[in-house]
Amino acid sequence: MLVTPRTVVGWHRAAFRLYWKWLSRARPRGGRKPVSKEIRALIFQIAAENPTWGAPRIHGELLMLGFEISEPTVSRWLWSYQILGTANPYPRHIWGIRWRQSFYWFRGRSRRLPQVSYGPGKSVTDR
Repeated sequence: MLVTPRTVVGWHRAAFRLYWKWLSRARPRGGRKPVSKEIRALIFQIAAENPTWGAPRIHGELLMLGFEISEPTVSRWLWSYQILGTANPYPRHIWGIRWRQSFYWFRGRSRRLPQVSYGPGKSVTDR
């Protein structure tokens, strides 16, 4: 059986396409399952109603209510709610888009962040 080089190259390209299609197929993702919106809303509600409670106490309340969630997860969501003022612990506009935008974002929230002093004279937030 004789074939032309063009036929062999066509077979090779088809096999290559099939291989990469198989390799990039949708597979189940690893890691923990994401926290549902219901649990996040409950964390934010408990934090708003009880401002003196920290992550360990909120975590204990969630466990008593029957929700399976770890304390570091509660702490991460609580941090995003209190410091960032958003429901997303990893906002895309800080880490992804532009330095200048993230600079203005941090500058607008500088009053919420702790003040750092570099000696007796001035601190970081003094203007």
